[in-house]
Amino acid sequence: MAQDISFSLAELAQELEGSLTPAAPSDLRISAVALSSRDCRPGTIFVAVSGTKVDAHDFLDDAF
Repeated sequence: MAQDISFSLAELAQELEGSLTPAAPSDLRISAVALSSRDCRPGTIFVAVSGTKVDAHDFLDDAF
């Protein structure tokens, strides 16, 4: 299940001490975080985690 939140892509990059590419929409709003690609909907950021049985990186395309 996705966890509801609210912040911009720019705010996420700042919190993670990262940076955005020039093409990234810094004002894009992120409304949820999901660990399962099945829980993704518009505005959700998918966090791919490698587990003992499944590697979520295998499901990156499904998150879109």
